[in-house]
Amino acid sequence: MMLRVTKPDVKVDIKPPRMDLKLVPAEMNMHTTSAEISIDLQPSFNTMGLQDIESLSEEFGAEAKQAAMEGIERRVSEGESLAKPHGPSIGQVMSNAATHPREKQLVVAATPSVPPAISATLGKVEVQVVPGRVAVINTNLDVSI
Repeated sequence: MMLRVTKPDVKVDIKPPRMDLKLVPAEMNMHTTSAEISIDLQPSFNTMGLQDIESLSEEFGAEAKQAAMEGIERRVSEGESLAKPHGPSIGQVMSNAATHPREKQLVVAATPSVPPAISATLGKVEVQVVPGRVAVINTNLDVSI
């Protein structure tokens, strides 16, 4: 018995597959909110003697109230001293009142004693991302034996 081996006669023809690809690009949407910084210099200006109308009117109102209270106390004191039968004369009471003039101190500074009020609100960045992809539209694999 003899075995005879011959080469097989098989013809395989493979063509590269035909694929249509579609690239879908990535998308990115960004929305930003700006940062906000607030600097209030008015307290610093007030300590240097550079007041605005509102703070100046508050200061003058407080001074007027204080002056009115001092005037009332002085007049009450003068009236009580004049009511005493052996108290000072009107001339003496008036000369005492004239010797106490009201003084006002003016403060002018080159640098503020109170720092400015600074506040900040941070901004935001909002990002939306849609990833890209490769879409295969048509495949055609052709194999013949």
